[in-house]
Amino acid sequence: MTVQSTGTDKYGRTLANIILPDGRSLSQELVRQGCAWWFKKYSKDQALAKLEADARQKKIGLWADPNPVPPWDWRKSQKDKGKPAVGELVPNGVAVVGLLPDPVGRDEGHEAVEIGNNTDQAVDLAGWKLRDRAGNEYRLAGTVAAKGRLRIVMTTPTMPLNNDGDTVLLIDPAGVLRCRVEYTAEQVRAGKWVESSSR
Repeated sequence: MTVQSTGTDKYGRTLANIILPDGRSLSQELVRQGCAWWFKKYSKDQALAKLEADARQKKIGLWADPNPVPPWDWRKSQKDKGKPAVGELVPNGVAVVGLLPDPVGRDEGHEAVEIGNNTDQAVDLAGWKLRDRAGNEYRLAGTVAAKGRLRIVMTTPTMPLNNDGDTVLLIDPAGVLRCRVEYTAEQVRAGKWVESSSR
């Protein structure tokens, strides 16, 4: 078996490709047999995408389950246990109007959101935050002009915009939920903004 290092992740852990003695890729074999997910947020390997699609179609391994839970969703759900729920949605004219979950190139540090302001006054976003379905949060900054929009690049990787769909909440400094946006994997395209259907 051969370990081919490809670098480290943001936690300093080694990233590597494992090559089996017969020359096959361990990653490809695990995905082919339905024993692993293709984590498309961090891998652009289309060979893995095809192998996962084939395994899904054949309903082998984890795809034999009618509703398998992705490991990243399971981990996030565990982190969210005991976290206080956000209250009732109270729109106030400030909302998430666009999301960029899959920027061209590396996702981490380059994903972005666009905040719209339909009110007649500028809104300072200090103290505002985004929260995803799993409870991860991203603190906002900047000022949205009256009747304007502000694009914010999420340079701090505290809340990834999942490429397989997610729910994003916009919460004001008082903890009031001002906007809820949902998007699906089908809406995500490399380099393309997802126009929000907020509610």
